Amino acid sequence: MKVDIIIPVYNQLSFTKECIESIRKNTKIPYHLIIVDDNSNEETKRYLNFLSHNTEITILHNGVNLGWIVSVNRGINISNAEYLCIMNNDTVVYPDWLEEMVLIAERHPQIGLVNPEWNLPKHFRGTKEDFYNKYICKNRGKYIETDWIRGFCFLTKRAVIAKLKGLDSVFTFGYYDDWDFSLRVLQEGFLCVRALGSFVWHYKNITYGQTRLNHLLIKNREIFEKRWGQFKKCFLLIDDSLKNRVNEIKESCFRILRRQTRIFIITSLKNFDLRHTNCKIIRVPQFIILFFLYGQLIRNRIGSESKHFDFVICQDSNLVKPLLKIKFFNQNKYILKTIDELESCHNGKIKILEG
Repeated sequence: MKVDIIIPVYNQLSFTKECIESIRKNTKIPYHLIIVDDNSNEETKRYLNFLSHNTEITILHNGVNLGWIVSVNRGINISNAEYLCIMNNDTVVYPDWLEEMVLIAERHPQIGLVNPEWNLPKHFRGTKEDFYNKYICKNRGKYIETDWIRGFCFLTKRAVIAKLKGLDSVFTFGYYDDWDFSLRVLQEGFLCVRALGSFVWHYKNITYGQTRLNHLLIKNREIFEKRWGQFKKCFLLIDDSLKNRVNEIKESCFRILRRQTRIFIITSLKNFDLRHTNCKIIRVPQFIILFFLYGQLIRNRIGSESKHFDFVICQDSNLVKPLLKIKFFNQNKYILKTIDELESCHNGKIKILEG
């Protein structure tokens, strides 16, 4: 098995050195580095030219600054490996990072893109090394499905590249390109996942100043939303009456989650679980579950926009119908549906995935 690691570089010599040194130190499986120099300064070029004497490293030079996406695609075009790992130069990899991502990618042919872990949880008190030792090492071989792959570091299969070729250069120098790529991968029937036993630290937003970053975010967001639309949020109640439909509901939830709908679930069922980063589950006793339904309906009606859900779903049409007759609840602030209408809660521009 061979993995090509593609890293665009534009200056940032200290970050680039730290990134490459961490890869050489912490990667056991066979790999080849493809570094694309995006017209860096002379100091960075000298360092990269020094690396080119190593047979496990290929250096490509852009005559002008073409941006991250074009540089990535240039690296993809010369790769012939079974797996490609695309990453930023402002990253630091930890032991077994790549081995874990490859292991997860091989778990199922449907898995097309794999991210490592990269953030310390808000509640965690300690260093990156503490987090790696206490959390990452205990999650070897585990993964969770995710909404889209963050472009700072991700593994993809040759089968994915064969269908999609590379990132869309319409997003110029970056931002939203990784999300767009992920959605196109999902459309082809692949899955996006996060390897919980792989850790790559990302310094974030090193390349661009804040003014240019804000400009790129606004410009590329407009392109992205014109292509894909805006995504939905769904509030879902699952009580004891649905215990015989758990598998069916899970499958429906996964299908709409892969269409970027966010789902917030209130359930009284102890065995209901969904491993997806866009899904949050709160378990409550059966006797108070309806209070959450009415509470959310009131919040949708009078609360702030950030607290609103596009869909509020409960299990019983007999609970829904009377509410629709009440003017206070029927003001187009939400769409109230029953569980059988779950799969209609999605953004219509994204093709539903079977299985």
